Amino acid sequence: MTNIQKQGIPAIIQGQNIVLKSETGSGKTLTYLVPLISNLLHLGDQNKISRNDGSYIFVICPTRELCIQCENVAKQITLKSTFIITGTLIGGENPKKEKARLRKGITVLFASPGRILYHLKNTQSFVFDKLKYLVFEESDRTLDMGFQKDLEEIVTVLQQKIDFEKVQKILISANFNDDIEALYLKMSIQNSNGEVLQGETFLGDIKVFILHGNIQQKVRSETYFNFKKYQGGAILVSTDVASRGLDFPEVTHSILFDAPTSISEYCNRIGRTARIDSKGISLLILNNVEKPYIDKMREFNINLKSFNDELVIEATQELIQKKYNINMDAFQYVESLIRQCTRNDKSKYILARRAYVSSLRAYAMLKDKDIFRVKLLNLKALAKGFGVGNVKAGNETKSDRYQQELAEANKNRYDKMERFFNEKAERVKNQRKPMNTKQLFNMEFM
Repeated sequence: MTNIQKQGIPAIIQGQNIVLKSETGSGKTLTYLVPLISNLLHLGDQNKISRNDGSYIFVICPTRELCIQCENVAKQITLKSTFIITGTLIGGENPKKEKARLRKGITVLFASPGRILYHLKNTQSFVFDKLKYLVFEESDRTLDMGFQKDLEEIVTVLQQKIDFEKVQKILISANFNDDIEALYLKMSIQNSNGEVLQGETFLGDIKVFILHGNIQQKVRSETYFNFKKYQGGAILVSTDVASRGLDFPEVTHSILFDAPTSISEYCNRIGRTARIDSKGISLLILNNVEKPYIDKMREFNINLKSFNDELVIEATQELIQKKYNINMDAFQYVESLIRQCTRNDKSKYILARRAYVSSLRAYAMLKDKDIFRVKLLNLKALAKGFGVGNVKAGNETKSDRYQQELAEANKNRYDKMERFFNEKAERVKNQRKPMNTKQLFNMEFM
């Protein structure tokens, strides 16, 4: 067995939604066909599978040739299983003949995106209400060939017509990029109506409040009192406006997402919890390059306990696997959710971009330059955390002073070029024109 088969087959047998990423020729086709057909055989032992049941497995391939190739492999595996019928839906064939085959029933169906979408929409005799497995073969190639809308529409149709959450989803890809992640999340993190689950769904009854300096004073006061009086779990996301002077007696945890500007500021921030003999927990998040800041805090008798971030990653991994049946790296999962949020909403993307720039500006203003150096930051990873990818320089990435100096420099440059061309035009205008023979003769004998 190849490495991908050793890792993939057990996960598929357990019913996990997975992405199989491996180079060509590594045995990815057998990795999903063997366990899926094995599950069908086991299902047939319990409840006899009939051709009239329709399709149990969809395998969507980018080309006709791949459909035929994969079906041939499936035929060899199911050679002695007469109740499992394999078939293809590919472009170039007569749709009427395909409808006749669908009417009879195809247990394991291999299809190209456009053709299966056509039958999902137009063929009433196409039975797939017992669909259990959906496989996208060579999904990276399928997307490269321009089938992204077809794939998304296939997922949408299935979400509308069957209980899509119970369908096991498998993506096969030689490469793993943003489009693959987006497709995977579209299949895995959506409800039966095809709507993206919002924050309220994940947070449940937990209320989220927001507080920052750009909010009107009346709204800020209302937010303060509502958060303070709220009965039940609540989260306050705030800038430094909440770091001092505000009394929240029952706050149990404070999370410092960015490093404080000073030691005294750190004390003010963590002072929002553990009020009046109460206990509290404060978590300071630092990058690897910022670890010397811990030693500096110890100089002020502030002892911090290091927290093993691997425990958080493992817990997150276990949560998404158990709750959403997704076998995916925790970092990639969270990044993909953030990126999907900003990708689908331009206004959120603009806000995320501004937040990223503001974060960099604030970081550059931190006092301890020997510790907090912008040049040491992984800007690409930081941008991913804000869901904006690689940020190119734009107006919002430059300070007002820089923009003013740039505008002045451009104006001076334009004025200089304008003077140069005006002077050149004047010189050309005043140049002596070439004289003909008659003019030269007259000048010679005047």
